[in-house]
Amino acid sequence: TVLKDADILAAWYEGSDAILFLNQVHEFGIRKRMPVYAAFFGSFLANFILHELPPAAAEATIGEITVTPYTPFLEHEENKRFVELFKEKYGYLPDDTDTTPYDGGTIVLEALKATKGDTTPEALRDAILNVDFMGVQGHVYFDKKMQCRIRNIYVCKVDKVEGKYLWVPVYTFEDVPPVGFAPPPAPPPGGGPPPGH
Repeated sequence: TVLKDADILAAWYEGSDAILFLNQVHEFGIRKRMPVYAAFFGSFLANFILHELPPAAAEATIGEITVTPYTPFLEHEENKRFVELFKEKYGYLPDDTDTTPYDGGTIVLEALKATKGDTTPEALRDAILNVDFMGVQGHVYFDKKMQCRIRNIYVCKVDKVEGKYLWVPVYTFEDVPPVGFAPPPAPPPGGGPPPGH
């Protein structure tokens, strides 16, 4: 079949399939016809994938857009400290596959502090749903009804920093609920702007 032109080409691939896809996008000149966006946290634009591409195909990804729960360029102190220690130990910058388990472990530790070590399922669940701290990826807290984390989602572009392909943030969607974006708050009775605006 022939790939038809569209406003964008959004895709999601991982591993060797991602390498094949990005090579084909480059070889067939698809970027000249439409921009390429990475869906679902941009797995196919991960830096370890980009470094496996032929140089010309990798360079062509600079400027492409992806969304992610984490980028090492977040400006809060918890992230700066984590990045410094991580880079010192491993020699490269962390990504979401490093910070998600770290924040997850911190959630459990914070919950265990609150329960004073009580690991009964009900006590631990309630404590997890009540955690509230600044994690590496951003503010950590939960929607108690949905029992899921509310988090920031960062829109990033691929750039080359110190010879490495990395995700640089360009926009932040703050406090994204677990089932997607919440509708704006309703205006108060009698008109006027919604609360918080």
